[in-house]
Amino acid sequence: MFKVFKTPEFKKAISFFVEGIKENKKSFYISNISALLWCFLVIIQPYLIKRIIDDGIVAENQRAVIVFILLWLLQDIQEQFQLVQEDILAWMFPSM
Repeated sequence: MFKVFKTPEFKKAISFFVEGIKENKKSFYISNISALLWCFLVIIQPYLIKRIIDDGIVAENQRAVIVFILLWLLQDIQEQFQLVQEDILAWMFPSM
């Protein structure tokens, strides 16, 4: 079923990938950490907005509304992380 993983071409591609990671460990780790942070922010933000609307606006809690405004700033930071990740990837793989 998975015969493609046993081909010499696949093994050569994997060894090329592993060699590239070994040569650029720092960049690899930075890009992966920024990608994970970006994904976390993408996942958590809608949940937090839901909680703030339910707990803040509906319940008339001004403190939660202030947090809601701060989340808009968090969204901007999230977009900046995405731009940094794209720059790092462009630096690591200039031919792409």
